[in-house]
Amino acid sequence: NSEVLRSIERIESRDTDVLKKSLEASRVLGEAFDRLKQYIISYRFQNDDEEIKFFKEIKPRLFCRLIYYRKLYNIEMNRPVGSIEAQREYLDAHVRAINAYTQKRLDFIRYFRSGATHLDSLYFLRGQTDTEQYLETFYYELDPQFSTNADFKVAKILANDMLSVYLMGELESLESTNLRNMVLPLSDVRPTWQDSKTDLTELIYLLDS
Repeated sequence: NSEVLRSIERIESRDTDVLKKSLEASRVLGEAFDRLKQYIISYRFQNDDEEIKFFKEIKPRLFCRLIYYRKLYNIEMNRPVGSIEAQREYLDAHVRAINAYTQKRLDFIRYFRSGATHLDSLYFLRGQTDTEQYLETFYYELDPQFSTNADFKVAKILANDMLSVYLMGELESLESTNLRNMVLPLSDVRPTWQDSKTDLTELIYLLDS
């Protein structure tokens, strides 16, 4: 796991192109995730606590990055190349989608973020009946030997946290670009004064008084 994270850090520091970076990171994480899946399917957990720890902490920590980079790739691949306003609306739509996801799962998100443990056996042991209102679907979750009721939810929450930071950063960057575009034309206008220097001094005095 630490080796995979170091690989991701190298990709992050080396590549400046978001599409290239997210695609390469997705490949590295996907391969690592497949290896982890095969290992866990053949592994016998020592007790419930060990199984809960894996599906509550270890798997989501890796899985959230895979979700993040795949989603990031799709976001940037489909990002409009037109006006700043079009890009802002596009990114805002993704922010709203994350907020909608959060609102639908507030009870579980509060449980997870609070550090509660009393429902861990329901959420993070395999083979339990899911009582959640909103069920998650994902390719890797099709194998009951490698999924629980809530490990994907945790990974999705963590991925959304990362995506929110990215999206807000991009929106701020667009806003800065927009402000620069508004200011730059003004800087090209050179002020002129046709009257005497004394008249200009008097005008400045009046404006400042």
